[in-house]
Amino acid sequence: MESAAHEIAQGVPIAVLLVDDEQNVLKALRRLLIDEDCEVFTATSGREGLEILKEKENVGVIISDQRMPEMTGVDFLEQARKVAPYAMKIMLTGYADVHATADAINKGRAHRYMTKPWDDDEILDVVRSAVDTYRLILNNRRQEEAEKEEQKNIQGLNLQLEKLVKYQQNELKRKDEKLKEFLQAEATPGRTTVLPILDLLESRSGVDQGHGRFVATIATELCREIGYSPDELETITTASLLHDLGKISSPDSVLAKSPDEMSREELMEYQLHPTRGQRALDEMDGMAGVGTLVRHHHEAFDGTGFPDRLKGTGIPLGSRIIALADFVSRFVPILDKENASERILQAVEQRFGTQYDPKLQPYLVNLLRDETSRRSLAHPRYVKELDPEDLIEGMELAMDIRSDAGVLLLKRGTIMNSGSLLAFEKYCRQENEKPLVFVYFPYDRVTTSDESKGPQ
Repeated sequence: MESAAHEIAQGVPIAVLLVDDEQNVLKALRRLLIDEDCEVFTATSGREGLEILKEKENVGVIISDQRMPEMTGVDFLEQARKVAPYAMKIMLTGYADVHATADAINKGRAHRYMTKPWDDDEILDVVRSAVDTYRLILNNRRQEEAEKEEQKNIQGLNLQLEKLVKYQQNELKRKDEKLKEFLQAEATPGRTTVLPILDLLESRSGVDQGHGRFVATIATELCREIGYSPDELETITTASLLHDLGKISSPDSVLAKSPDEMSREELMEYQLHPTRGQRALDEMDGMAGVGTLVRHHHEAFDGTGFPDRLKGTGIPLGSRIIALADFVSRFVPILDKENASERILQAVEQRFGTQYDPKLQPYLVNLLRDETSRRSLAHPRYVKELDPEDLIEGMELAMDIRSDAGVLLLKRGTIMNSGSLLAFEKYCRQENEKPLVFVYFPYDRVTTSDESKGPQ
């Protein structure tokens, strides 16, 4: 019953308990309180008063006579204190007794001592004041309980948050270990190693599935326009595929936002992913060049990028190409539509000289205004070198095939059919040559991302 006083529902009137062995006193007090906003209960003994307190939890004021048979007012108030500890207690007696007064205050925690006969106005003022005080106590108790409950809820949320953070940390650790397994599996990584690593990265919530493949396809076509050698092309293609590798260690809360939506702390965490990617790639033999391109793919041409704030030609050309390809990749959904090239060029034009290398602009223009090249960007693929005898029908040439003397045999973009295959095989036999052959191979696991979402 300790909590009874503060369990009274809001809106329930506070009750006054009158305890006196004289019926006429009880009737007079009840009549006096008839117009007050409170319930009134009466008892003719202390024992009866205690029973009422146990049944009626809304008793907030107790007025008790001192001299009663069986149980004095002091004894009653002392026991009432255990049942209704917060109720306001008033001692009423017909004679002055210093000891009784002291006992009522010390043992029963009486708040007021009044003598009979009483003054009606005075006792009304005392009761009203007691009701207001008790109501204030109730409000304070309710607020304390609410604060305790809120604190309990906060503690529960903190516990859940701790569990979630621990789970995410374990997930990141597991994926880091999985990545290390991939890195240790191949001393010299090829496409068979790079693509599983990419799939692991793109399994993270917040990382677009297929994004690395789209960027690699666009970067490959830009390199072809520039005239990169096959070895250089392989390095940039691999770096493009894995340019966001460092995000595998980024928290989900960061990956779920665009940089514009991140807090200062989240942005600092996000900007660590290029260096994390480089460190992971440096553990693989022969990938140092790839790691360097990955580290600098967020550098800006005007020096405002990260992580090293490199500027202009101080940024590796491969990184500059990947950065531009990353931006163009956001437009993949519209590449098959009319005016796609103009829309893309208009969007990127104002960024040349600040974010992107202006010397790459004419190569992008040529790429996008060639309808065949532009449409091919919407279907991510990579370039692979083949022996001439491995060519089969349906393969698309990624580069011109020329003879040892430089004569054009087959143009880039040719789809090999039975006739072109027979003619090419006949030439190779007769001239005893093995020209360089590069064809397109499609990537798997690709989903088109929303055009409205910019490169991250």
